[in-house]
Amino acid sequence: MKTKIKNDMKGITLIALVITIIVLLILAGVSIAMLTGQNGILTQSQNAKEQTENSNNWEQVKLAVTAGKLENITKGTDLNTAIQNELRKTDSAATVTGETEEKEITYFGKVYNVNVETGATSDGEDEFQKPDYNEAMLSLKQKDYVLYDTGVEGVGKILCQVLYEASSEYGLQIIPVDCIKKNDEYVQVEIFDSKTTGLMPGDSTLITSSEEEEEYKDKYNTVIEELNSKAMEYANTNYIVDARCIGSNPKAKNSENKNMKLGKRQESTELKDEDNNYTIDYENLSNLNMLNTAEAYWMASRYNEQGQVYFSSDGIHFKLRIVGAESEEIYGYNNNGLYDAISVNSFGFRPAFLLKGNLQIIAGDGQQETPYELGV
Repeated sequence: MKTKIKNDMKGITLIALVITIIVLLILAGVSIAMLTGQNGILTQSQNAKEQTENSNNWEQVKLAVTAGKLENITKGTDLNTAIQNELRKTDSAATVTGETEEKEITYFGKVYNVNVETGATSDGEDEFQKPDYNEAMLSLKQKDYVLYDTGVEGVGKILCQVLYEASSEYGLQIIPVDCIKKNDEYVQVEIFDSKTTGLMPGDSTLITSSEEEEEYKDKYNTVIEELNSKAMEYANTNYIVDARCIGSNPKAKNSENKNMKLGKRQESTELKDEDNNYTIDYENLSNLNMLNTAEAYWMASRYNEQGQVYFSSDGIHFKLRIVGAESEEIYGYNNNGLYDAISVNSFGFRPAFLLKGNLQIIAGDGQQETPYELGV
């Protein structure tokens, strides 16, 4: 009797094995290319790291320039020394050279040719560089409430709202819901003194000499920068990369109308003309119902209705924009304007803060009672 043996054994053929190995090799090659190629994950990660470091270093240079200028103005410290001292807090080899407003700044081995007046580099890089924002910062929406720690004694943490979202061209900017208070009293920012009739109606002291006129011309022509420097007093660099006075250009805070109008007392006296930088903030604040506060406050924007910027025998006549208390109107303030009867030369102050991109939300849900609290 014959026995039939049925062969049910199954195996892989040599051809199938070769094909499998070839496919695996192809996949391995693709994976390696994705990781290490010119556009690979590792390369892109390294590039992103370098871009972030360059962006952070540039922000530190800008902050150092602003802080150095403030120290130069308030304490008389040599500008190069003041900027260099700020930078050497993080890079002991940092250097600053240059006898004019054009400075060569070396920071962590990179050279920045910076115009300290405009904030621009010689290669045309703008003062504003938008940070790279993480998912947490991208989740913040306009009008969300954020608790910001100024780090300033007597001011401390202030309640803010999102003015511009991280996805906007202006980056993630927040603004206090009210003017700055210190020890529960509104901070009053004084600009000039009684010789500037535009900011002190009534009994103005006469400007009697060309030297005085030159002095006050310089003060007037740098008023936008002065207001933005004031904002930097509330800059906690653990959380923000820049601060500015509301009404300035959100992307280039010290930009202004470069056109000049000749003074009427001396034809050689040039006074900067008005600008419309305030409209970006004003329109956004108005649309979001965030414009009004209990205190009138400065806007970093000049106003020159009917050519009223000039020198005369009784002082400097000019207007700087403000937001009136509990009003949606923008006023120009001078002795012929709205505040004729008020013998004051100061108003409240409302800065805007550009947040860093790597912050985390550690508490809160963005509501007024439970604002977002941020951490590094």
